[in-house]
Amino acid sequence: MYKKDWKAACEQANKGSGRFHIPDINVYMPEFLSKSPRFFGASLLHAAAHGGHIHVVRFLLDNNASISAVNSAHQTAIQLAAENGHAKVVKALYEAGAVADQTALHHAAENNRLEVVKFLLKAGVKDTCLRCDGSFYWLETKSRLQSTEFDFWAKDNCINDMNLLICSVETARCAVDWERQWEELEDDGIGELFDDKHLILCQTALHAAVASGHKNVVSILISEETSALNCYDYTGRTPLHEAVRRNDEKLVEILLEKQPQIIHQNCNHWQQVGENFRSDMLSVQESIDYHKDICHCGYTPLHLVARYGNVDLGISLILSGAKVDIQDCSGATPFHVAACHNKRKFVQVLSHPKAGGDINSKTLNGSTPLHSAATCAAVEVIDHLLYWKANLTAVDDYGRRRYTTRFLM
Repeated sequence: MYKKDWKAACEQANKGSGRFHIPDINVYMPEFLSKSPRFFGASLLHAAAHGGHIHVVRFLLDNNASISAVNSAHQTAIQLAAENGHAKVVKALYEAGAVADQTALHHAAENNRLEVVKFLLKAGVKDTCLRCDGSFYWLETKSRLQSTEFDFWAKDNCINDMNLLICSVETARCAVDWERQWEELEDDGIGELFDDKHLILCQTALHAAVASGHKNVVSILISEETSALNCYDYTGRTPLHEAVRRNDEKLVEILLEKQPQIIHQNCNHWQQVGENFRSDMLSVQESIDYHKDICHCGYTPLHLVARYGNVDLGISLILSGAKVDIQDCSGATPFHVAACHNKRKFVQVLSHPKAGGDINSKTLNGSTPLHSAATCAAVEVIDHLLYWKANLTAVDDYGRRRYTTRFLM
């Protein structure tokens, strides 16, 4: 990695604020790579495959171009072609001996490359559950460039404090002083760039297609093989959880039509990244994103609906057989979750006699939905629960009533 590459990556990031943390440049490198592969060890075949230049690809193959070579982000030519939707190039590379793998399928699915997805599935690529144990197994003994910290020359009007460069607004776009003399970083053991976001998140091609809302790709992926419907990501979400999180009623319908019993799936996995697992492998921004929106232990799709307050989707799930009294790992029902998040309209749905929600149901510690609403200061829901005669005298295992719970906040 040379200075000109870092400068280009930094400019691509375009942070636009008064604070700039050096490792954050790296978060944007894969995006920069996709736009400017020449900076990251791309061969002629990589460039031609990325651009979909089928005649150039065939010429290079005829002249013994290395079909298995990887660029500086450990991407193969067929993966780049799949990501960018160049079906003819994918087919030519595959027929020439390139390995069509799950990464190629994932990238094609994520970017709505329907024809490529069809070809890869026909070629025998399987969308299987990814290993999800926090070990960063694909790195083996290597380090990730994305999480590596560096010492740079800072501009004179910036303060270098524990790798945090604090600059004026005029210089905040990139605080590194590129005019100074500093050693090139190519062989200093600083780590390697990996195209591994989907591996970190344990995201199958089906997860990716659902998260991106690509309904035709989803339908193709589950048309014959349905095992990916039961795969979980790093926080325990299945593809159905993801569809609910995205509030996509059509995708929920597609998935449930294929396998109705998944309506009872719950989030029962969390990939720990820390302590004995290589916590230093994530950059600062990656770590923030990783912990930002998790699926709590035991959450079913209906719990997620309650969390986000998607009334129409919630009604649809209940009519499809979702259990309104199902409990998560702490004993909370969707009623408790909706109450805490102040989702009054969804609480009204659960309060309806035909829905079957118990307004006085208790968690493992004895809390009722009224306790949850009071603890979370969900004023609108409290008023509703009181109107529907929620038990004001209910006491949790700590001896707290509704009003004492609110008082302790």
